[in-house]
Amino acid sequence: MDKEKKKKLAVKVFSEKPWRRYDDEFKKKILKEISDGILGQREASRKYRIHRRNFEVWKQKFSLSNLNIKLTDQILSSMNPDEIDALKKRAKELDKALQHAKLKIEGLETLINVAEKELRIKIRKKPGSKQSKK
Repeated sequence: MDKEKKKKLAVKVFSEKPWRRYDDEFKKKILKEISDGILGQREASRKYRIHRRNFEVWKQKFSLSNLNIKLTDQILSSMNPDEIDALKKRAKELDKALQHAKLKIEGLETLINVAEKELRIKIRKKPGSKQSKK
């Protein structure tokens, strides 16, 4: 097969559904097949019609997420139950404070919108505008 036919075939294989999304279990299954030596990256790419670069991205993603889970488990196992309860309580407090801040921001944005509409005063700066010189 000459080079032009191979190029056309490759373009056809990878351009059919460029918007496809895959769940994590499917990604892990493919990576396991590659790491176990059942398939090479090129074979997996052709079989599943996924570009080979995706495999490297997936490897990085899952290695980092596994590392994060392991570290979290180690930290939690080294703590006593009282410390864990205190952290949970602090997390609830922070979540409540975040909700309060979001509500305050929404109220202030509403106030600005009403003031701009009713009083016809431009309060917000336009994006990209320069600061005034004093």
